[in-house]
Amino acid sequence: VLVAGAGGRLGRLLTEELQRRGARVRALVRRAPATPFPDGVDVRVADVRTTAALPDLCRGIDVVFSSVGASVSPSPFAGFRTYTRVDAPANLRLLDAARTAGVPRFVYTSLNGGAESRQLDYAEGHERVVDALRASPLAGTVLRPTGFFAAMTDLVVMARRGAVPLFGDGNARTNPIDERDLA
Repeated sequence: VLVAGAGGRLGRLLTEELQRRGARVRALVRRAPATPFPDGVDVRVADVRTTAALPDLCRGIDVVFSSVGASVSPSPFAGFRTYTRVDAPANLRLLDAARTAGVPRFVYTSLNGGAESRQLDYAEGHERVVDALRASPLAGTVLRPTGFFAAMTDLVVMARRGAVPLFGDGNARTNPIDERDLA
């Protein structure tokens, strides 16, 4: 299994869970990790947005799992990148590389309600990948979690400082899950 985005919380947890279950795992990270992965994990450093070696990284892989994307943190310190400019192009390149390398299955982490929320950049960025996966010859799985605890942690930190972003009219509710549950 190639876990793209293994440097993020979900990707790291999935990598560890797959290895615990006996799978051979290739962890694709953008930067060398500060905390090493468990022994036996094949760690590769590459930026899926730019590297030409993606098909080579996918060779010999049975499943590509992607949790690649821009930060979902609402903190102004997390950096601002639109999801249609980061998530969609990066994951479309990865999907194409998997197809080129003959990978039979691609698993993509999207969001619950994404198809109904395409007017939002976050949803549109994900749904472009979902559309491409549906049109591809690969067997595909789209995971649609309601949100993750890690993203909510930043909101709590901001609230303690007295600054909380308001989403919509403030009446929306969410039911995030722990990334471990998805992994």
